[in-house]
Amino acid sequence: MSKLIAVSDELYNELTKMKGKMSYTETIKSLMEKRHPDIMKLAGLLTKEEGEAMERKVFKDRRRNFGRKFKVD
Repeated sequence: MSKLIAVSDELYNELTKMKGKMSYTETIKSLMEKRHPDIMKLAGLLTKEEGEAMERKVFKDRRRNFGRKFKVD
């Protein structure tokens, strides 16, 4: 389903320059992904051991910085 939105002439001109061969939808979606990246694209980047080591370090740093206790499984 498509929707109609109103944008300023200035924004329209900028989007037109940016989009190249992409559609306006693809261009806006691309801009939004840059602002809010999909963290699932990082899945599998670390081994299980690397992930667990990173988690322990994050929890250790949080405790040191905030005095909170976190459960590490």
